[in-house]
Order: sequence, then structure tokens, then C-alpha cells
Amino acid sequence: MKLLLRTSTLVLMVCLCLSVISTQAEMIVHYSFDDGTATDLTDNDLDGTLVGTAVIVDDAVRGSKVLELDGVDLGANSSSVTINDPTSMLDLSTPGEATVAAWVHVDRPIGTYPHSSIFSQGKWTEGVYLGVRADGQPNGVLVNGGPKIVSSTVPVPRGAWVHVAVTMSGNTSTFYIGGNPRGVDVDRTGPVRAPAELSIIGLDQRLENRWFFDGRIDDFRIYDEALSEAEIKAIVPEPSTLVLLAVGALALIWRRR
Repeated sequence: MKLLLRTSTLVLMVCLCLSVISTQAEMIVHYSFDDGTATDLTDNDLDGTLVGTAVIVDDAVRGSKVLELDGVDLGANSSSVTINDPTSMLDLSTPGEATVAAWVHVDRPIGTYPHSSIFSQGKWTEGVYLGVRADGQPNGVLVNGGPKIVSSTVPVPRGAWVHVAVTMSGNTSTFYIGGNPRGVDVDRTGPVRAPAELSIIGLDQRLENRWFFDGRIDDFRIYDEALSEAEIKAIVPEPSTLVLLAVGALALIWRRR
């Protein structure tokens, strides 16, 4: 009877963990980079193409493969990932809202220009944009453009892995760093626009001065709606971590039987 109770409790805890994960909104695109490529893990087949010196490497801290970009100005051949979108699924102007989320490790020091673009559709004022600012006050904040640039209230840590996200709905941008809101109800003075150019990870496509990401990116996701704070928090811990915590807790109960 005790064995049945413990087993049932374990199954319940794992199911609860998985249910937290499953409550997330459906993703349009998802790159884990774990297979050594930028293959889209959703059913939308929005596979990415590595450009220039972009490379996928093993990362000891993440315990997986990640995208590494060198931040060197090589124009259109700068290290980045272009997203193949033949059916315009990344035109987020129709739902009018979106979420971009990723784990990032920014290597460019605070105050060192240029900005580090995480994702862009054309110039930062076009489509959807998410990046880490390098100049201005305060330095190192998350930025979201189009039609007006808006910023998070706290900077992004440098030289360490951190989860970042921005949700966009109508005129509002909400930033999250480490799963916590860091700039809520920021007025971007306009809804999400249709992309003017390619959708690219790690590069802004403005003509005058491109902004390149210097560092590493992992678990990149785009949703076609603005996730809630609870949903953002749910994707910050990796699913495997949640399950391991549940199993670990049950192991302690088992040992104390």
C-alpha cells in the first residue's frame, strides 16, 4: 500500500510539472540547437540557416549545445541565423501581439558599442525587435523597437547566462529578465508591424550601422501571443529541471519511509 502511495505521488508530481509546461501558448518557432543545427522544433518547419561565422558549440553551463555569435562586423555576412519563412508565419501584425524569449550570454561589455541584437525583422523600428542596448543611460538594458524604442528598467547581466523575454500587445511592451518583470506597460506607441525584411537572430538589418550579437544564445522561442507573467516564469526553468526536482523530492520521501 505504501509503495502504491509513493508511486502515485511520484506520478502526480511529475504530471503537475509537465502540466505547468503544457499550459504555455503554442510556439511559432523554437530552436534548442541541441542537434547541432538551427532546426525548428515546432511543426512549422521554420528552420534557420547559420550565416557567416555563426557556430553551434557545447556549453558546459547550459549542459547542451548553444548558438555562438562573434559580434564582428562583416555586413550581411555577420554571424547570425536567418529564418526561412516562406508562408509569412512570422508576420505577427495579424494577431497584433507576440513574445520573443531566449537564454542569452552577452559577452560585449556594458558601454561598448554596438548594441547586441537578439532578434530583428528589418530595422529595429520595423516588425519585431529585441536586443541589449550598449550605450545611453542606463547601459545594458533590454530594448524593443517599432515604432518607438522602449527599454527595460534594469540592465541585462553580462558574462553570464540569463533568460530574457519581451511580450508585445497593442501599444504595450513588457520586459522580463530571469523570469521577473523588468519594465511593465511600456508604451511603444504602436502595434506590432508586419516585417519589412528577413527575420534574423543576432543581427539588426538597418543599413547605416548594423547591430551584432556578441556571445551565446540558447532555447530561442517566438509565440504569436503575449505570454502572461506565469507563463514566462514557467519557461525559465528548463522542463528537465522541474522533473528532476519532483523526482528528487520523492527520493527524499522514499529514503525517509
